[in-house]
Parts: sequence; structure tokens; C-alpha cells
Amino acid sequence: MKYRLLSPAGLVSEGTASEIVLPGIEGEVGVLPEHTHYVGLLGVGVLKIVDSGKESSFLLSGGFATIRDNILEILADSVDETRILPSLKLEEAKLREIVQTSVVDSPEWTAASTKLKRIALLEEHGNV
Repeated sequence: MKYRLLSPAGLVSEGTASEIVLPGIEGEVGVLPEHTHYVGLLGVGVLKIVDSGKESSFLLSGGFATIRDNILEILADSVDETRILPSLKLEEAKLREIVQTSVVDSPEWTAASTKLKRIALLEEHGNV
């Protein structure tokens, strides 16, 4: 089946897959080729894409998915590749310092706070 993963920033990934596991709001949803038509809400969790034995994974934070005519479209509120966690962890101490020393709701505070939330979500849901 074909798939497209989109975020507000644009196209994140597209291709073919033999299996996809979506993080639905009420649990995981497995999708195989020729799946029936589907529309569903996505929760916070890991999207797994398998093709030719290779697996990719992304952390999604909400959105929805549709399947029609063997094409899965995933429209996510936010997307992070789970493999970025180690590089974000290197920044964590500096980000915590920025949050503690910056004015609340300043651009610096907001950016650092957002990255810390992404790190927490990846730690909680991204261990695949």
C-alpha cells in the first residue's frame, strides 16, 4: 500500500509499506495492504512503518488518518523521528537552564519549554 505522512510543516515521509501501525486514540490500529476504508483519530504514540523488512518509526502527537483505495494518509499535529532522542537529550541540561532563567512566555522560554516537552514525549512513547 502507499502512504503519506504529513505535518503542519509539510510532507514528512511517503512511500510504500507492507504494514503500518497507527497510534489511535483508543489503541494501536494495524493496517495491511487492501485495508478497508477508514477514518480515525490519532493519539500520542509511535507510528511504525514496515516495508521489505525495514522499520521506520515516528512519534505523533495527535491528528487523523484516512485509508481509501489502498492509500493511507496520515495528517499529524506534530511528528518527530524516534531516532532524534539522543541528540535532543544532549541539549536537555541547557534547555532546563533556559526555562529556569528566562522570562515565562518569552520566545526563548517557549522554544526551550517546547523542546523539553518533545523530549518527555519521546522518552515516554518513543522507546521502540
